Amino acid sequence: MDVRYGLSKKRRSDGRYQGFAYIPGQKKKYVYDRDRQACKQKLSNLVDELQAGVVDSNTTVKHY
Repeated sequence: MDVRYGLSKKRRSDGRYQGFAYIPGQKKKYVYDRDRQACKQKLSNLVDELQAGVVDSNTTVKHY
């Protein structure tokens, strides 16, 4: 599956780093953390879930 993702280089105004991941045609999913390494780990876990095809409660039958 083609998963696109990224991690912000700078902190947000609230002091947290932001990471995102998505599959084209679906909504982006975000992860946040005050520590850049922890945010990177959360993002890695999210990308692994998306690549494995884990379905969340917001996924429609059409997207599945």
